[in-house]
Amino acid sequence: MRRTSRRRLLATSAWMTLGGWAAGERQAAMAQPPLVTVRTGIFGDLLEASYAGPQGIVRAIITKEATGATVQATIEILQGDASLVTVTAHTAMQTVPLTLGSASFALRAGAARYRLRWDAGAIAVNAREFPSDGSALVEVRSGAQVWRGLFDLRTWSMRSPWEAPDADAAVPPAVVDLADPFAAVFQSLVVHDQGLSGGAFAPTPGVRPVLQAGTANVACSAACWGAAGGAVAAARVGAPGIICILAEGACGTAASVCHAMCRS
Repeated sequence: MRRTSRRRLLATSAWMTLGGWAAGERQAAMAQPPLVTVRTGIFGDLLEASYAGPQGIVRAIITKEATGATVQATIEILQGDASLVTVTAHTAMQTVPLTLGSASFALRAGAARYRLRWDAGAIAVNAREFPSDGSALVEVRSGAQVWRGLFDLRTWSMRSPWEAPDADAAVPPAVVDLADPFAAVFQSLVVHDQGLSGGAFAPTPGVRPVLQAGTANVACSAACWGAAGGAVAAARVGAPGIICILAEGACGTAASVCHAMCRS
């Protein structure tokens, strides 16, 4: 049997160790989340985010507009020029007499379709407290199926039984993986909208909106934020995944435009 010298063993051991470290560093680099860059407008509003994906640049583009009696906000995720998922939110502009109104969001990812509408247009809003009596009507369409139920304003959650899927379940996993690096960016946008609303934007089930009594246009603002938050809260089952976070971002963006257009 051929003998191996101590020097050769040490050299081989060192080479294997260094090779193991290099492999570990490569794996760690592959496991690192990509660096997401953002572009904002002159007033600091988020316009676009992007990162370098495995098959090209992945971008998230945010647009918003008010047309007639409706505000629309859209978040679209693209890889190159190919659209991966689009989330579009609508909120109703407020009219007198003030009601909670309605809000909706729809998503499209390839052949997948999901739409939720939240309607509390029969429930009045005043400047003293956020409504706690009554329910909003909720309709969810996912694929060819339709679910209808009631959203309880007191518990700020769907009344049982409620078996509609949440928005995260409607999107293919491969699309979710490409959208997921944007989670922190849009979570920050949601937190900003919650602060801007003074707590009236409440996208979390079980956490009711807070109305800042005594502030200007409080009833109008509460209606703008309340409907948008209710729509997202109705779509959530447990902790939000990236698709629900995008829906929160789109609904909050639409509500912020509605809020800015409130008049005393």
